[in-house]
Amino acid sequence: MPDEVAVVDAVCTADHELPTLTTEYSEHHWEQAITDVMTKGRSSLERLIDGPGNQAQFTLEQLKACLAVRVATGGFHRFMLSFVDRPDFLHAMAEGIVHDEKLDILTGQLSSVLNAIHASDAAAFRQRALAAIDARPTQVIHAAANNLRVFTAAEEADIALIRTYGQYTNTVAKLGAIHAITYMGRFTELLPSLKSAVLTIRTEGDKRVAAELADAFGPYGVPLTTLTREEAAAVAAEFVSVTDWDFDQGAITRFLGRVVSLFPDETFALLVERIERNRAARNENRPGLRTFGLVYGHISFMGVPLEKRLELAQIALRRALQPDAGEEDSDLFWEVAGADDGAYDLILYQAQRINHDTLRSSQLC
Repeated sequence: MPDEVAVVDAVCTADHELPTLTTEYSEHHWEQAITDVMTKGRSSLERLIDGPGNQAQFTLEQLKACLAVRVATGGFHRFMLSFVDRPDFLHAMAEGIVHDEKLDILTGQLSSVLNAIHASDAAAFRQRALAAIDARPTQVIHAAANNLRVFTAAEEADIALIRTYGQYTNTVAKLGAIHAITYMGRFTELLPSLKSAVLTIRTEGDKRVAAELADAFGPYGVPLTTLTREEAAAVAAEFVSVTDWDFDQGAITRFLGRVVSLFPDETFALLVERIERNRAARNENRPGLRTFGLVYGHISFMGVPLEKRLELAQIALRRALQPDAGEEDSDLFWEVAGADDGAYDLILYQAQRINHDTLRSSQLC
């Protein structure tokens, strides 16, 4: 195989695209086969052309040629990882793509190069990622955001970078930061910094950011048990203005279903605020906020201690009995109280008070 073809072969051969018609299939055999393709592509490139800049330019030209005729380049990511010991080549590739007129269609490939740079030199990656924020080329920010997660030896500097991206007013940047936090909880010594970083992220009503934020407090991210009541209230407030709580198969409601057992008051306050905003939206002929009767479940208070549940249910019942109460106020009561004896006792007690007050009013008249 000519060296030029070997380079293109490496760029275009994804892991799953090797021949499978063999009676000797094994994971080791498969991994070795794809490794051989990448090793041959690298050795051919280095034999064919001298200098990291020239090598990067040739590789980029072949990459663009493949894309121009719609040939899939599924091996490019793996090919870049074969150069983790060649930071000179990787940085030349990054610079070539960043300044290429076809950057719009090369964002995914730039992400692969930055991934290899991150694996090669974390400090160099952080520098590039911060420079992208300052220069603000959107494609570079997106490519860097896809690589914020740290797999080994995470440092405070990594969390600082994640915080910067999480606070940036760009949806993809926020999503990249949240994704990194979601899977970095095993760095227990960095958990305070991870929690601090995630608490600075604002959803601004974006359903995608909100759904990812909900997942950040999962088993591999920041534990819910580390939150204070004030912090839990702040997190809950980020979901108030999100229109679609069904998005991503109810990620928000699943999250709130876990939060409610630890922070029932804060969850209740969120639902009340949501009802008030929905009422205001209807009065102003704006799209409403659907909180109850969702496709992907509801927020159950059944894990809350009975005494606290009935305390909140009393508040909900008083709201439901107000002259301007709507259907959602009744829904709130049943969500909190549940359909058990305690709920009906509350209704009967309140009904007796209503009759008593009505009688006294008539006597006064």
